[in-house]
Amino acid sequence: MLAMSINECNMVQNIKANWWFPISALAFCLLNIKEGTGYLIGIIIAGIIAIILAGSSASFISKAKASSTFEIAYAVLCSAGTSVAGYNSFILFCNNSLDESFLKKLALVSNSTRSIIGGALALVSSFFVFVYVFCFWEKLSTILKKTFAIEDISWREGLFYLAIIIVTSSFVIYTFTRTDAFYWASQYYDVIYTSDSPAIFRWNAYLTLTHQQNDLRQPLFAVFSIPFLGALSLISEPFFVPVKAILLDVGQIVMLTFSNYLLARMMGLPLLSRMAFVLLFSSTYTYMLFSLMMEQYIIAYFWVILFLYVNFCENNKEPLILYGAGGTLLTSLALLPFSTKYSIRSGWKQWVRDLISLGIGFVTIVLGFCRFDVIYNAFDTLRGLASFAGTNITVRDKMLQYLAFVHNLFAPPASEVVVTETGKMTWQLAAITKVDYYGVFVLLLAVISIVINRKKQSTWIFAGWWLYSIVIMVFLGWGTQENGLILYSLYFGWPLVALIFQLLEKVGEIIKSRYLSPVISVIFAAYLIKVNFAAIKALVTFMMIYYPLYTR
Repeated sequence: MLAMSINECNMVQNIKANWWFPISALAFCLLNIKEGTGYLIGIIIAGIIAIILAGSSASFISKAKASSTFEIAYAVLCSAGTSVAGYNSFILFCNNSLDESFLKKLALVSNSTRSIIGGALALVSSFFVFVYVFCFWEKLSTILKKTFAIEDISWREGLFYLAIIIVTSSFVIYTFTRTDAFYWASQYYDVIYTSDSPAIFRWNAYLTLTHQQNDLRQPLFAVFSIPFLGALSLISEPFFVPVKAILLDVGQIVMLTFSNYLLARMMGLPLLSRMAFVLLFSSTYTYMLFSLMMEQYIIAYFWVILFLYVNFCENNKEPLILYGAGGTLLTSLALLPFSTKYSIRSGWKQWVRDLISLGIGFVTIVLGFCRFDVIYNAFDTLRGLASFAGTNITVRDKMLQYLAFVHNLFAPPASEVVVTETGKMTWQLAAITKVDYYGVFVLLLAVISIVINRKKQSTWIFAGWWLYSIVIMVFLGWGTQENGLILYSLYFGWPLVALIFQLLEKVGEIIKSRYLSPVISVIFAAYLIKVNFAAIKALVTFMMIYYPLYTR
């Protein structure tokens, strides 16, 4: 009884200290306004969770004061960037979507009054975002500081990766200042393959909680993107659209390069081989394409690789990493069984309890960030997404697409120009009608690599994710209806790059040559750069002709 009274007393004191937190959280929910009953119920649930958080934590302000100036400044920048993006989203929503009954009164309000309401919500919500970003980096930096990946990197190796980032970013700058097809095209969808890049960038899916792309598939995408891109978004605000796109894209390129480095560390590669692997990955068609497209898969890929590295290499069962992976792409929740602190062998009951606890934690975060709407509308969303599952595509045709997908991971796909019904010129994958023997060869090498490297834990991690990709794209047929598997080449294709490199490493061990894999990788990378750059250049040239830059 005494303990209960003490806890209740602490809770009251904490709520008094953090009284502003639930208000700010509510403002954040309202700023990310959305139509529908699920959204309204979500506000109530999120408010209750915010009150509980305020009561269970000591003063957030006191915690922030104890931190460094840099940490505070960065959290402020991310918070301000998110608030500005939220304001823009709020005004856009008010102008275009005021057709539901509970929003009719808002529709009658003048534009200037809406701007005042949006500005007030943005200002008040910034405190909530500040606390979130601050707590996020406090947790993530603690995890990263413990990793050997950060401790062991030399300045020479760091300069090598920096050079890759600079070269890639330079090409992005060249492209984005000559065509807006990758981020602002007048046709929002399917200009480049089946990409949604213009829609994603225009309405800032990176920072907008309820962006149309952030549905059941990516319910917390903005939540786990804000701490990385929030500050860059704010810095880019005074500039023209191309500069804003460049800054956000460069931020993603840094995340992509770091992910590739972690993947190399996961394989336990020595310094020279690590650099060779990152170079090889950076020469693939997938890397070059995703460095230009303002898609969401780089961030989803980052969280998956970070989870695999921290979980298996550092043996750190940190829920935050799992939630980041699952929140940015729901299919990554397949990693949930590997996140528990217990194994089935040590006790299946404890393993199940931990599994349930992690699942409840994820759902709580979804609800806490006012995303009850994705749960409420789940069945309707699934029905709508079923059209992408290729139910009318035969298993044979799905396999043909998958073999081409494997090819396209490394080398350019066969593409064609398609004119839409509105007369827009688009760049699409050519219809696939025959077996891609290059893809067959790559898969054969991957199988050989699994067999001869079967004693390595990383090999089975890669094999598992590869088989998972087959389940999603071949058996479920995701993306095959629109012949668009190339969009998933980064998120699902990376294990094949890793397995082939492991095969090279193993051959080098057998013949006792430590330089075999680096030398062959550099030669192959040079060939891929020549072939892929020519293909990307053709794509960019096409977009410069039909989607020239329109300076805004």
